[in-house]
Amino acid sequence: MEDLAVANLLGNHRLAFAIADASWGTFLNQLTYKAGWYASELLVAPRFFASTKTCSACGATREMSLSERVYVCERCGLVADRDGNAAANLAAWGESELRARESRSRTPKCEAGSTTPVEDRALAVTSRDGETRTAIPAHPVGQKREPAQARSST
Repeated sequence: MEDLAVANLLGNHRLAFAIADASWGTFLNQLTYKAGWYASELLVAPRFFASTKTCSACGATREMSLSERVYVCERCGLVADRDGNAAANLAAWGESELRARESRSRTPKCEAGSTTPVEDRALAVTSRDGETRTAIPAHPVGQKREPAQARSST
């Protein structure tokens, strides 16, 4: 998922209604707490990651206006849908982020008993099949909510 400045995007009067109607902030909150239910990890790309402006084939970047719907790379000649190109860049970022996290977790700790910030945020999650796993929330947005079945009806 991409971390966007939704409040800033709402300043564009042509896009504001569509963005507000889609409830992007609520969607991120729901993905975050549901990832915890399923012992999954939600990766959120940094706010200024240039997913739209970067060529998914060669990595070259260029400026684009909002009206441009097709990405054309001047270096390698790639022609792709703007959103498809951004999705490919986000997928590649996610893969590299997971590889980097795996390599960091294999690195031995320097001091006995020390923990990393990621380990400090770990949650014990029980899956539907009864197994308890450790889930590490990737992006702590909003409050963690309980599943609908576990809520008391008062």
